[in-house]
Amino acid sequence: MMNKNEVRIGDKIWFQENWTGRITYGIVTEISDNGVRLDGVSRDDNSFIGSSGAIWNNMYKTKDDAIKGVREKDDRRVAKYKAMMPDIKGLVQFALDYNTCRCEEYTDECAIRAYTERAKELGVLD
Repeated sequence: MMNKNEVRIGDKIWFQENWTGRITYGIVTEISDNGVRLDGVSRDDNSFIGSSGAIWNNMYKTKDDAIKGVREKDDRRVAKYKAMMPDIKGLVQFALDYNTCRCEEYTDECAIRAYTERAKELGVLD
């Protein structure tokens, strides 16, 4: 993660797109208290087309830092979700309360992963 003091206009910033889950980068065009505005580099498959934004807790200096940071955040979220499913009853309730299906921009990969892992641990799935 980065903070406001580490970023300048023109910097290359890596982040995870919320709607795709893809780790990508853009060039900083504006800086605010909430995060940055970015322009994509359309000729590079690692970037995006157009403009986007990134918040401070989802920005990284390098692609490797972004991959590691996103993985750590996802692992913490999966652990939190799995704690909600200590038994079969919790497993069923979780599926009613959280999106455990793939449905475009509403997909919650961490919920799906947590649900699947816990179902295997409880012996419901092979």
